[in-house]
Amino acid sequence: MKYKTFLRVSGLLCLLMAVFQSVRAHPAGTGTLAGQVVDAVSGEPVGFAYLLISEIHFWQSAGSDGMFRFENIPAGTHVLKTSRFGYRESETLLTLVAGQTTRLILRVEPEPLRMGGGLAVSAYRSRNDSLPAGPAIVVADRKLRQNLGLTLAKTLENEPGVDLITLGPAPARPVLRGLGGDRLLLLEDGERTGDLSATSADHAVSIDPLKATRIEIIRGPEAMMYGANVLGGVINVVREAVPRVRPVQLKGSASLQGETVNRGRAGGLEWGMPFGPMAVRADISYRSTDVLRTPAGILENTGLRTGNGSLGFGLNRAWGHIGMAGGVYDSFYGIPPDPAGGHTRGVDIDMLRQHLTWEGQINLSSNRLRHVFVKHRYSRYRHREIESNGVIGMEFGVVTHHVSAILHFCECGLLRNARLGFWGEHRDYGSGGLTFTPASRELSGAAYLYNETMLGPWAVNGTIRLDGKRIHPEVRYLSRRVGLIRDREFAGVSGGLSARRHIHPDWTIGAILIRTFRAPGVEELFSEGPHLAAYAYEVGNADLSDESAVGLEVFSEVESARMTVRTTLFHNQFRGYIFPRNTGERSLRRADLFLYRYAGMDARMSGFEATADWRPARWISVWMQLQSVCGILDTSDTPIPRIPPASGRIAVRFQYRDWTAGVGARGALSQDRPGEFEEPTAGYVVCDLTVHTYLAGGVFLHTLALTVENIGNAVYRKHLNRIKTVMPEPGRNVRLLYKVYF
Repeated sequence: MKYKTFLRVSGLLCLLMAVFQSVRAHPAGTGTLAGQVVDAVSGEPVGFAYLLISEIHFWQSAGSDGMFRFENIPAGTHVLKTSRFGYRESETLLTLVAGQTTRLILRVEPEPLRMGGGLAVSAYRSRNDSLPAGPAIVVADRKLRQNLGLTLAKTLENEPGVDLITLGPAPARPVLRGLGGDRLLLLEDGERTGDLSATSADHAVSIDPLKATRIEIIRGPEAMMYGANVLGGVINVVREAVPRVRPVQLKGSASLQGETVNRGRAGGLEWGMPFGPMAVRADISYRSTDVLRTPAGILENTGLRTGNGSLGFGLNRAWGHIGMAGGVYDSFYGIPPDPAGGHTRGVDIDMLRQHLTWEGQINLSSNRLRHVFVKHRYSRYRHREIESNGVIGMEFGVVTHHVSAILHFCECGLLRNARLGFWGEHRDYGSGGLTFTPASRELSGAAYLYNETMLGPWAVNGTIRLDGKRIHPEVRYLSRRVGLIRDREFAGVSGGLSARRHIHPDWTIGAILIRTFRAPGVEELFSEGPHLAAYAYEVGNADLSDESAVGLEVFSEVESARMTVRTTLFHNQFRGYIFPRNTGERSLRRADLFLYRYAGMDARMSGFEATADWRPARWISVWMQLQSVCGILDTSDTPIPRIPPASGRIAVRFQYRDWTAGVGARGALSQDRPGEFEEPTAGYVVCDLTVHTYLAGGVFLHTLALTVENIGNAVYRKHLNRIKTVMPEPGRNVRLLYKVYF
């Protein structure tokens, strides 16, 4: 592994932090926050509650006795979020005084049963507009354990607006409101992973949800702090690989999971502990499956073997904190045989990602600047596609450096939770095998400003962002199919604005306006060659222009003691929507593969989402969800390829003491307006069953989550499944997760 660039960038960031350290007149004041979480009704301690100071991303789990302690927290106003399954999520506004310990008794109220536990919608977030904005959707605690699947996409499948595109179970990737690829940015601890999952359906996401503490879906102006092309949103898997809070004792969790549809088994261990003045955190997990079973038979070559782990250190002091973490993700999985005959025995994927992260924060005593946060992530990614005869058909290698710096401003006038951010990326891309895609280097940079404020009764959030990108292929030549392969440069402005207000104590309305910018990638510009694992012969377009889009979303929420109803309407207009277009022609080099050529065409998407949570009694909850999206290519007035049909879900959940059980049905209408050269898909309805319980004993909290999917073993097909003509969706699946916290 080459570390020269990593060390240079890390040294530059260390120098930056040293400069900030030297120019300060005196150390920034910090305080300590300590207390206990108790039941608001009985007064008994509530153990293992999740506590988060969102502005500085400090978190910890309360002990089995409900006790917690945060040290070296910058003085001033903060929001402490408390969550624990079985209790209402709460937000506490508090003020810390420098040099003093603030003690709290956090009284959490038992929560009446509701299906949306752990769900908050960005349009609505908190009913208190004085609190900072947060993620659109948070999946954590009971909901995360109950829905935990083989992949990140499978885990989020039941969230509003979410679908998944699959080419076998391992490389499944989420789609949000019909948008996938790099229009839906996937992050790990707020940083890009450096893999190639956004470029092709056979490339898996290098994140295992088994190790997630929580999963955030971010939309609107908040999402634009992470990228310019986030019309679909941002999915952030939070692991906290770099510990920011020193625990007072050993804490962690252990998980075991199994499922029947593929004889899957998984296990993981995560722990954190004090090590002198530092905090140490480590995790390790392993997952394996056999071939997938469907009601129509076995889907060949769909096994999976994945192991990953990480180790991190952190030091938290009055001046700020500094930390470092490294990890490995190693996976070997199968792609099922091509229905058109490109590879009759399937293709195996050997994938390896190695990464190192360094971060630091300086607390400032300035009246205007609260703190400065800097971060650097190094990622080395290798991807091999091995054909059935053992030959490596394609190989990719990507070395990526991400650097970011964020200045957090103090509240002043119209500035509230304001941030000025800078981001840079250096990406070294290479490929081999049967592809002619040239090795290339990419350099990207961005600057953005984000702010929240109140304008009368309206809570307003906004982001403005400037991005630039340069792509330098190592060779320059004229390709008959691709065009002139040469240096390309792109730049653009993006931004977003959201506003919401309470027109009644129980009724919130609002709107989000967003403009995105997207520069094409190396694969879209210069690729040329057979891609057996993707069932395609891919041809780039060296003359592609950048893509831009304008999106408008309006929303409403009505919440009463017994019911919550949320509705959203959205419309997106694209200029130069980039996608691989099936030409309907066979490749001259590989007559068993269709020719896909990248194109940029104007397009539009419209749709809606609606959810309702009805609680007729404290022990019962009924959840209903509907969603639909329609996409049209303006030039040809034909449907955009790979758009999911309208779908919905209804579920009833019952609770008795520490036990929760539910039964539900999910389904979709037929997709009778498929994209060009796509097959229509029939509608379906399938039923599921869930059971969850927990038991606190001594210093341990035991949890058990049982899920039975497709109870009736029904035969059905999803439109975004690339192999739906070969095999239907999985049959009956019994999935069991045991997780213990200590």
